[in-house]
Amino acid sequence: MKRTRAWIFAHKKLSILSVVVLVIVGVVVCKQLTKNPVNSDFVGSEYIVQTGDIQTSLTLQWTTQFSDSQKLTFSNKGKVTAVNVKVGDEVSKGQVLAAISTDDLDDQVRQARINLDDANQALQDLLDWRNLELELLAEQADLDQLLNKQKTIDQDHALALTELNQKIEKEKQDVANAQKDYDEVKADYDELSVGSSSANADLALSSRMRERNDTFQNAVLDLKKAINDLRGTLDSYDQVMGISSAYRNDNDDSQSLGAKDASLVEQSKTLFDDISLQKASLEESYQSLASKNVKDLTDTEVISAYAILKTIGSNLMIRGEKNYAMFKASLTTMTLTQSKIDGYANTFGTQVQNAGIQYVQKYSTMVNTFANLKDDTSLSDKERELNAAQLKLDQAKTTLERDQLSITSLLLSQQKEKVQLLDDIDTKKRNIAKIKGGDSLDESRVKQARNAVTQRQDALNSLMDKYQDYLLEANFDGVVTQMDIQVGDNIEMGNSSEAKYIYVESNNVLEMTLDVEQVDIIKLIRGMDVIVYLDAYPDNTYEGVISEINTVPVGSTYEVIVAFEKQSPEELVYAGMGGNAKILTFQTKNVLIVPNQAITRKDGKNVVQLYKNGKWIDQEVKIWTSDEYHTQILDGLSVGDRIRAMYISYEGMRNAGLSPEGTQLDMEAMMREGGGMPDARPSGAGGQWGSRPMMWGSSSRPSGGAPMMRM
Repeated sequence: MKRTRAWIFAHKKLSILSVVVLVIVGVVVCKQLTKNPVNSDFVGSEYIVQTGDIQTSLTLQWTTQFSDSQKLTFSNKGKVTAVNVKVGDEVSKGQVLAAISTDDLDDQVRQARINLDDANQALQDLLDWRNLELELLAEQADLDQLLNKQKTIDQDHALALTELNQKIEKEKQDVANAQKDYDEVKADYDELSVGSSSANADLALSSRMRERNDTFQNAVLDLKKAINDLRGTLDSYDQVMGISSAYRNDNDDSQSLGAKDASLVEQSKTLFDDISLQKASLEESYQSLASKNVKDLTDTEVISAYAILKTIGSNLMIRGEKNYAMFKASLTTMTLTQSKIDGYANTFGTQVQNAGIQYVQKYSTMVNTFANLKDDTSLSDKERELNAAQLKLDQAKTTLERDQLSITSLLLSQQKEKVQLLDDIDTKKRNIAKIKGGDSLDESRVKQARNAVTQRQDALNSLMDKYQDYLLEANFDGVVTQMDIQVGDNIEMGNSSEAKYIYVESNNVLEMTLDVEQVDIIKLIRGMDVIVYLDAYPDNTYEGVISEINTVPVGSTYEVIVAFEKQSPEELVYAGMGGNAKILTFQTKNVLIVPNQAITRKDGKNVVQLYKNGKWIDQEVKIWTSDEYHTQILDGLSVGDRIRAMYISYEGMRNAGLSPEGTQLDMEAMMREGGGMPDARPSGAGGQWGSRPMMWGSSSRPSGGAPMMRM
């Protein structure tokens, strides 16, 4: 529900437009159905086919927090070949900080250039040598190749099915191994859990666990002994000095103690009060520790209690020195002899100082003790190990289930391939018959060759764009504060414990933490661009990037950190402000596109209405990726072709229940009947509705989901 609200918020203009269009279409169709129906299609105004971009995105809600620095690292693996900055350098947004080797990408680019050269050569060959005889030879060669494939297709399909079954058998073994690992960890966890709570706890635990529990237990008991000693020291001092009401009149000598320097008396009493309060805090910490089962204690809790004891020790060392000087400044009386004064100075001075030293030493000893226990396995450690084993088992089961289901998909695709092969054979036979009848295929063949050149050029351009991913650039202006990356380092992906970073600090950078579902986290990589919207500034957009991805789940989601920059240092953006983040998850550029509603289904094929040779005809097209607005065309159209911008076949209308017979509608008639189309377009679109051809340029149009692949 949260993601649905976020999507509607990010696409509210499109949502309003869609509702208006549906209402108008519904009204007009109902009116037209009352007229004399004909078995025909519903079409809209025109569109000029051109190239553009297909984009999809993910929209999520979040709240902001301030960021001290950005951890920058590469989005690809490889060896670091250059580091261009050092600690203390000022860097600008977009500045290249470091680079990694591009050997693997260089190989792909080299092959893409070869593929492009082959396509260009094939096109040039068509232009230079086209004639009926050569066309006939080419078509016959293609037919022979298809017929040879027909002979081996069953064997190839059987081999693919065998390989998939072998993969599934391996995955079954992976599941069995993961189950075994899980069962072993579960047994250890159960043993620790039962051993820590049963009457025979010590017998059930390993020697390491018994040593661990003894260490925790002794630490708590030592803390209690220190509290008792401290209580006795403070009570004895109170009895001598008569500070509290319980002892105020018990010692006639209290007025003479420290009488030579009243300031020392006040300092000693103040320290007494401070230490009494700290003792109360220490007792509270002890009670918290003593109330827990030893298996549930953590080193952090114990060290925190001993930190209080350390503070008390430091104050006792000061108090002992003050007490010694204060008692030495006492006046002798008949009852307060010099030897008695010296005894007080020793008891509440020297001995208190020594006690303070012991408390400080106890803290240091306890820190070292627990540092040596860091590698031991506690119940909580085993619980984390159990959760990791469960996750590994679940992932293995998911992979197995996915591939088991893919057997059905493979069989269907193989059946589809057989049908397509038969269609291709029939097409080649028709082409051969056409050439033998004196008709050239040059026009369609040249168009296909040009499309192949365009597609391979697009593939090369996409690879060239990837060189940017091998550079580490500063996301924002700032100062380098720490360097983990050096020339020669191997950058690996997916191991956060061994990740290497360059840290850049900026006062204008904020962060957001996104909770991403498991179906979406696999679409994200570090360095992806993010468009940020703040509820406080609905008319502003902010540029951000994914700076960190936590692959350890938090509940059922994964945390993704996005960094973005204020538009100016003076802009009032505070931690805790809410908004939306739109992450571009998929993009393909400069491909042949048409509006989604221009494509309809007829006789099991995807078709558009194409204006050719002075009339409108159904043109079959091969389609691929789609977003909210456009669908990529792989074959069947060329740049500059005129098509209908909206096309709903009679068959599609009948299947949708709009009419038992169907009706012919025109977009201009829709506008007349419906009162005109609102002046609204998809965000970023360059075209318009009306009687003129509709031109939607190549501007980016993000959507709210993953790309839809269709054939």
